[in-house]
Amino acid sequence: MAKVAGFLGFLKRNTTGSTYVSIPQLLTVNPVGSERNLIDVSAHGDPWADFIVGRQEGRAVDCTLLWDPADAQHAAIKADYDATTPVARNYELQHPAWTTAYRFPALVSMWEVEATDGGGMEAHFTLKIITPGVSSVTPS
Repeated sequence: MAKVAGFLGFLKRNTTGSTYVSIPQLLTVNPVGSERNLIDVSAHGDPWADFIVGRQEGRAVDCTLLWDPADAQHAAIKADYDATTPVARNYELQHPAWTTAYRFPALVSMWEVEATDGGGMEAHFTLKIITPGVSSVTPS
């Protein structure tokens, strides 16, 4: 298995049509995926609980940027959050060594800024993955 040093992953945001643009100054991206809720199907009196898995639900993906309000992609993410009628956008999680990317539609469900001890400003936002969830695609 090839080894790669450092944080080389990057996130792209769909702007129009099939155009994806990298989000610059990305500090962190949490895991991208889904989970299945459990449904309790235990019978009354069973000594153990029995479960089956339910529908998939997209995860909330927490991201951190070194905030630059003059950057077009940073401003666009903030505008998506502020929109009166939220718009779902496709995002792609990529790595330069990968032959596939992970594409997912998401809504910006949280936004906040933070002044850090190091003198920078960070923006924290959450992407809530929605249907149809995460798919493997050829990197855009």
